[in-house]
Amino acid sequence: MVKKFALAASLAFTLSPFSAHAQTSAILTPNPPVAVPGTDGGFDYMTADPSNGFIFASHPGAKELVVLNTKDNTAQQIDLQTTVNGVAVDAVDDKFFTAGGGGKLFDLNRETLKQQGETDLPGPGDGILFVPDNDTLYIDNDDGTKIWAVNGKSDQITSTITIDGAPEYMAYDTATKRLFQNIKAKDEIQVIDTTSNTVTASWPTTPATKPHGLVFDPVSNRLYSAGRPNILAVIDAASGKIVQTLPLASNTDQIAFDSKLRRIYAPGGGFITVIGVGNDGTAAVLGQVTVPAKDHTLAVDPNTGNVWISYTDGTTSYLQSFVPSAN
Repeated sequence: MVKKFALAASLAFTLSPFSAHAQTSAILTPNPPVAVPGTDGGFDYMTADPSNGFIFASHPGAKELVVLNTKDNTAQQIDLQTTVNGVAVDAVDDKFFTAGGGGKLFDLNRETLKQQGETDLPGPGDGILFVPDNDTLYIDNDDGTKIWAVNGKSDQITSTITIDGAPEYMAYDTATKRLFQNIKAKDEIQVIDTTSNTVTASWPTTPATKPHGLVFDPVSNRLYSAGRPNILAVIDAASGKIVQTLPLASNTDQIAFDSKLRRIYAPGGGFITVIGVGNDGTAAVLGQVTVPAKDHTLAVDPNTGNVWISYTDGTTSYLQSFVPSAN
């Protein structure tokens, strides 16, 4: 089912215009869900490793990490015996990381999926992001006031960044070497210079409060921050000024950006809100696609453009892909 929003009449898009056909045709077509073997439970952050065709879904409700192989649509659980939330791929060191509420950082091999390292954290983690430019993994202290910077080769903490508190999702701009951190406690984005690992600016996200999901578009130099009450704030990454706001479904958490189709996908409240983005950064809601109510995170597979979600029906856990329309 697609629930439509009206598009702004004056919106012009450089890449491809949004037509009446795009508004009325299926925006995302569901594939059959893939059942996850083993323990059931709630999911958190998701990410894709397109080089190996893996979709990672942290599974804190089961104290495991789910890995789905898109080549044959089979899923497996990696038992970590503690809660993990964030997942990040480190192509520089041919590994991937996961960390979370269990206070552990796990280092796993990208090909074999075998654990090859473990590091104690000073507290519970949450969102994580790997920056290849300085071979550093950034780990949010869940509901705390710290970001831990971890060397990608040694898995050891090299510095601690003090932030305003209660961090959520992060995004990175390789051109300016800046990390952008959503701060839900202060309704702001804090800007971090990754060459010095220091906070250089704080930008308000209001009227989007308690910002969670965050993506950065280098083409338009825009940030898209998903907050409450059901608002996406579009922010100029040069000035920190909000240039546009759009409606979302309720309780959106992680969001994802497809740079090829130039679409943002924002799950929440039993829907994925699909947003088209022009090359100038101007955005418009294309519609909402119904998904299971407990899905609140997702990932885009860059190889296919398919959108992957994760959810539980209370008995079994699932990952499911949705195929985007071509226009």
